[in-house]
Amino acid sequence: MIRLSVIVPCRNEIRYIGKCVESILAQDFPKTDMEVLFVDGMSTDGTRDIIVRNCAKYSWMSLIDNPMYYVSYAMNLGVEQAKGEIIMLLGVHSSYSPNYMSTLTSKLIELNADVVGCVCRTDVLNK
Repeated sequence: MIRLSVIVPCRNEIRYIGKCVESILAQDFPKTDMEVLFVDGMSTDGTRDIIVRNCAKYSWMSLIDNPMYYVSYAMNLGVEQAKGEIIMLLGVHSSYSPNYMSTLTSKLIELNADVVGCVCRTDVLNK
């Protein structure tokens, strides 16, 4: 059973998607207990190519098309297709410490909370 579904909305994020994927790969959360859903707004800049290559390497990653482009629509698509007991939203412009997912997941359970979060470092280049 999948414990954690991670939803990553994106569109034309070629400057950021590589670091985001690296950050996800570095997580100490067991990959056998998670899925990562990249919900792409029909990127035209190479973002999709990077996602597709990673999805081919890692069976726990997948690409969902977002023909409506909007982040809110992407989040809803991701939630609809998520199989995990816990849903986490990640922003492409952020880097996450290796214990990000495991810490938030354990705190959610420990505190019997509906939502947990923390401060993330974002990197906005040339925007």
